[in-house]
Amino acid sequence: MAQQLVAPLAAPCRGAPASRRRPVVARVAAAPAGQNGGGKADGVEVHREMMSWLARQGLPEQGVELCDQTGFQMKGYPMGVTVASRDLAAGETALSVPVDLCVTLDRVFEDSTMAELLTTEKVSELASLTLYLCYEKRLGAESEIAPFIRELDRQRARGQQAVPSPLLWSADEVDTLLQGSPVVGQIRERLEMMRKEYDELDTVWYMASALFNKYPFDPPTEAFSFDVFKQAFCAVQASVVHLRGADVPMSQRFAIVPMGPPMCQYKSNSRAAFAYNPASKSVDLTVDVPYARGEAVAAWCGPQPNSKLLINYGICNDDNPFDTLPLTAQISQNDPLLNVKRAALKAGGMSTRQDFKLSRQSPVPEQLLPFLRLAHAETPEEVAAVSLEGAGAPANPHNESLAVSHLVGHLRARLSAYPTTVEMDRIMEQDPRASAKQRVAARLVRIEKEILQAGLDQALGLGAAPHEGTYLFVTLSVPGGDAALCG
Repeated sequence: MAQQLVAPLAAPCRGAPASRRRPVVARVAAAPAGQNGGGKADGVEVHREMMSWLARQGLPEQGVELCDQTGFQMKGYPMGVTVASRDLAAGETALSVPVDLCVTLDRVFEDSTMAELLTTEKVSELASLTLYLCYEKRLGAESEIAPFIRELDRQRARGQQAVPSPLLWSADEVDTLLQGSPVVGQIRERLEMMRKEYDELDTVWYMASALFNKYPFDPPTEAFSFDVFKQAFCAVQASVVHLRGADVPMSQRFAIVPMGPPMCQYKSNSRAAFAYNPASKSVDLTVDVPYARGEAVAAWCGPQPNSKLLINYGICNDDNPFDTLPLTAQISQNDPLLNVKRAALKAGGMSTRQDFKLSRQSPVPEQLLPFLRLAHAETPEEVAAVSLEGAGAPANPHNESLAVSHLVGHLRARLSAYPTTVEMDRIMEQDPRASAKQRVAARLVRIEKEILQAGLDQALGLGAAPHEGTYLFVTLSVPGGDAALCG
């Protein structure tokens, strides 16, 4: 990787009792002082350098430390992982880092023009942090946060499932491993947005010149190629913590926290979250479950579906209660009953273009069928007969046939777009010869297919008579997805 990014330090890991079920990170010995052992030993030296730097900055001993995670997924590139440095009780603050030791936009807001650029949405907070860290990286050992940067560099923009964001995968890997998934379109959209931000970086350079006076380098697009910026952006994206609350200053909403992610693993069902402490002006992590010394510590990643977890952090969680699949239903502007239907939908809190979310808990969202019944109504009387309350009820057999058959056809088309079956995906997930990318991608598409199949089974279980023909004034589609799935 031509340019990488930032981080913390740690002592050698200690093992937890074998009776504990959560994984304990393997201990890695440090190389003798003054030697560069390479690989694993290198990592311990980087961790120690980071922890020594934090200690010099005045950070007291914490309830966590950094260790090396190794295994076949690493492919020769071990990763740092945040583990309990002692036994931790539920409700105990395991990590408390002063905001001044975190990388936030406070380091960027040295003049008001930068804030203006952010409020006009020319550049995002993440792009600004990326640009700042890219220039700090070029300062080398002269950077005040050099040890932090070396630690993040070593993560190679990977989450704790050893996979970088698919924004860094090759186009062939995305199209092959994720074929059929709506995330393919989302990846392309995110890359386009990233390219637009990259093209605006020189504006940041010239308008916020005071910020960059200490960097004797060229303007951003001359100093860094788009590929380098993309790598750095993904490293920041995988590392940043989004702090929420009225007490959080705007310039500190996004923070890269020593011993935070990606070293600290994200879990969808964790109740522990990084939070801003206004009293101590620190970023704290209070654990929600007890940890034995040496166990990897987890934090909540927010209510994000697996598609966003993969793009943002390179992870996919099988037990994610917030996982959803998008479906958009739209009534044609050419529908002769458009105005009547629009009025009825407005009264029901919907519009003629409505987005729905399919999930394991609700594979057919409650209002999806009522929308389709109204959308397929052929007379004003049928529109009036459709109930939008809750799951509603069939207006008549013909209307129900149109609504259900349309949904069934759409779900079948989406399932057929995947080249593999659920069984094949499960085999890939367990195959020790598979790469980390293959395993995570297989998990993502397997979960998506399970949601779609559950929706299909539910729709078929309604017992509506199948409809043969086209649907003139209603389309079902996947936002940003394959046009072939529209219909």
